[in-house]
Amino acid sequence: MKKRILTLPLIAITGFAYAQTDDAMSLGNRCLSLSYEEAVLGSARYSAMAGARLAIGEDISVIRENPAGLGLFTKKSEVSVTPDFRMSNGNNNIGLANAGGVFVLGNNHKAEGYVSSALGISYHRIKSFDNTQSSKGGDFSEEGNNGMYSAAYGFNIGNRRFFGLGINFIRGNYEQSTVNQYGTNSFDTKCTAWNIKAGAVIKLKEDINIALALQSPTRYNFEETGVVNTYDKSDKIDGNKNYNDMEYHQWGPLKAEAGFGWYIGSKSVLDIEYSYQDFSALNVGNSYDYYNDVKDYLEDYMKSVHTIRAGFETTPAQHFKARLGAAFTTSPAETPSKAYLQGKDIHYSVLIPHEAFYIGAGAGYEYRFLFADLAYQFKSQKADFLPSVCGGDYKTESQTLKTSELLLTIGARF
Repeated sequence: MKKRILTLPLIAITGFAYAQTDDAMSLGNRCLSLSYEEAVLGSARYSAMAGARLAIGEDISVIRENPAGLGLFTKKSEVSVTPDFRMSNGNNNIGLANAGGVFVLGNNHKAEGYVSSALGISYHRIKSFDNTQSSKGGDFSEEGNNGMYSAAYGFNIGNRRFFGLGINFIRGNYEQSTVNQYGTNSFDTKCTAWNIKAGAVIKLKEDINIALALQSPTRYNFEETGVVNTYDKSDKIDGNKNYNDMEYHQWGPLKAEAGFGWYIGSKSVLDIEYSYQDFSALNVGNSYDYYNDVKDYLEDYMKSVHTIRAGFETTPAQHFKARLGAAFTTSPAETPSKAYLQGKDIHYSVLIPHEAFYIGAGAGYEYRFLFADLAYQFKSQKADFLPSVCGGDYKTESQTLKTSELLLTIGARF
């Protein structure tokens, strides 16, 4: 790893008397947290199938994953909203997971050539931060969320080839706080971002679809306020707060996906898919080039992420559907080695995510032009917690973070 001195403005104003620090690790993991999306989150139908609809489309969530899936909407337009109830590490939250509409722009019922097209507009919550940790080194908390606003267009050629193109805008906020024997360090980070996405679905046979989707690197812009509030000798906050405002940017990794869809008879469908992202390609900086150490940290400790999803949907009775799904994603980051941490004083506690497993189940019912879908989703993720310490006596705490989520989609087709 290249050896450079990190010259972040925060170091110049911090009230903590550390001889050797590692803000690169803290900032590097914030960059990961703000660009690492949940592998499974969307409508109730999408979540019940663990996000596996890349090759079969016909769900509002494909606007985010594969805009070519909009081309499979050939008859009816659709609008829906998906509130959710989330239980994560002792924190309970009610929020909005997904909302939007797909609008079919006519169908000329031809067997060849252009047949139909559809426009989709949606909101997806792509990441939630709601975690608290306590250790001998102090307390750590994070909260906030990232939301994606998407617009996409998909079209149908001969009922066998479907193509789509979309653009995504991201807005988010992330608040992190570390409290230890020296005081409180906190960050309030706002982000905006954008990317474009293209996809295709090809019907090889009447019952077999394959799909490909490619998402461009995401351009993130961050505005961050850091606050340092130190304790005096009586262990009380002395009221001497130091503030620091920073602006920096980041290019997130390209994302590539492939999927296989199999229509089993007239009542069931199976979708299996794979996606790839290389988080070691995260590129952070600003016009002052303060971030060389952060770049080195990202290059050394971020990893390529492989995600596999499988989802099954069947129609056991008229108007009724049942769904199951599972997904696995590999770790986006390595925990820094003991050699890296040796002798360092860490200002900010860090939670490093590793591999995650998802399982989903749900059901749906449609009556005339109205429909409702209910889903349950469970996530289990390994993580390492590195508490804030002084003097290099660092002990990593391995954890398993568990999240349960109930989602209800209510919508109409017309």
